[in-house]
Amino acid sequence: MKISWVIITVVLGLIFLFLIRSNLDIILTNKDLPGIYVYNRNLNTSDTLWIFSNGKYLEKVYDKNRKLIVVRNAFWESEKDLKNNLELIVHFKNMVLNDDRKISYSRNYSNTKMDLITSVIQDNGTIKIDMDSDQGFYFIKQKK
Repeated sequence: MKISWVIITVVLGLIFLFLIRSNLDIILTNKDLPGIYVYNRNLNTSDTLWIFSNGKYLEKVYDKNRKLIVVRNAFWESEKDLKNNLELIVHFKNMVLNDDRKISYSRNYSNTKMDLITSVIQDNGTIKIDMDSDQGFYFIKQKK
């Protein structure tokens, strides 16, 4: 009888440690952000985002023939979401709003910029920047 309680206690302790470790993996910080991200909405364009640890980012948008349309260097900053501690909020300054329409070469993309404040989530180990989660559109961090 005594051995059963010891086994149950050890098993419950291991489960508790596993749950704590699992939750630590999904809490993101600004140190998790740097890397290369690719937009998953890319029928007419290809949008790539390089996020650097010094607070800068580089965005490049190509047409479907891989012709470079926009290059944007700007700044980003992040903070924890006060409502949901598991999410990270990121603020991109002067980002190109790429709606994936067919490229109009007469359009001045250098004037197509906005400040974007959005959330960063981790989904099954993949870091995603939410562009429109209702539609399933994200910048997805690429593995090294």
